[in-house]
Amino acid sequence: MMLALVASPHATHVLLGTNSLGNVGACSVAGTLRRGGHGLRTAHLGCNRIGAEGAATLAQVTGVLREVGVPGNRVPSSS
Repeated sequence: MMLALVASPHATHVLLGTNSLGNVGACSVAGTLRRGGHGLRTAHLGCNRIGAEGAATLAQVTGVLREVGVPGNRVPSSS
């Protein structure tokens, strides 16, 4: 699905909340987004059981997207 979204000239927002993606899914989404050449601006991945590893990988695409949202996940707060 992500490949179709990044190929679409019309897609600007990805809403993938409550899909139990976990760290593996978050890393896969991040890898697809890092390729660039798409019109996506925001990705919301709330309530997907994403932990520190997945969140760290998603943080690497914040320069590609305007916003990456991960509320309701297992992301530890930074101290």
